[in-house]
Amino acid sequence: MNSSSVSNPSLTRSLSDSLEALPGVERAYFDPRHRQICLLSRPGWSADQLRADALRTVAAEVGEAADAIPIEVVSRLDPAGRQRVRFDGIDVEERPDRRIHVRVRLEWDGRTCEGEAEGEPGETIELRTAIAAGLQAIERITGRSLGLRLVGVKRVRAFDAELMVVSLYRAGSPPEKLVGAVLAGDDAHRAAAIALLNALNRLLGNYLVTH
Repeated sequence: MNSSSVSNPSLTRSLSDSLEALPGVERAYFDPRHRQICLLSRPGWSADQLRADALRTVAAEVGEAADAIPIEVVSRLDPAGRQRVRFDGIDVEERPDRRIHVRVRLEWDGRTCEGEAEGEPGETIELRTAIAAGLQAIERITGRSLGLRLVGVKRVRAFDAELMVVSLYRAGSPPEKLVGAVLAGDDAHRAAAIALLNALNRLLGNYLVTH
C-alpha cells in the first residue's frame, strides 16, 4: 500500500469497512506513518487465518502486492463475564412412558448449542439428567469431550440459604475436582444447569479462547 493509498480518506474508509466485514474482525486501524494495518480480533479467532483473509481483502481492493503490507492482529480479551458460556434455557418434559426428557441450551460467541438427556422421574435422578444434558451441550460447543465425570449434584443448606451444588471430576495430570454452586430457587433443574456452568466456566473460557 503506497502513501497515496493510505492518505486517501475514501479508500481508507472503504478498506476499513471491508476488513471489518471479515468474520472475527472487530475493528481495523490504519497507521499512515508506518503504512501498517492493525486488526482487533474477537476472542478465539486464529491470528494467522485473520491475517491471511485480510491480505486477500487488501490485495483485491487496493490492487497491490498483499505480502508487502504489514498486518498486525491483536486479540481482544473480553471482561471475564463476557467470556463465559451463557445459560440460555432448559426444557423439562415428562414423556408418555413417564421418562423425563431434559434439553439444555447454552450460548457461546453468538452460537447456541443444545444437549439432551433422558432419565427416570425423581429429584435426584432428574438433576443428574439435567447435568448430563448440560455436559452434552458443552461438548457440542467445544467440539470434543473434556473428560468430565459427574461426582454428584444435590441441594445443601448453608448460611440460611438453599444452594444447588455440582461436583465434577476430570482425569489428567494433575486430576481436577471442580465444584459449582448457585442459589437453588424454585426451579431445581435450572439451578443444576447453572451450577454446572459455574463449576466449568473458567476451564471453558481458557479452552475456547485457545482452541
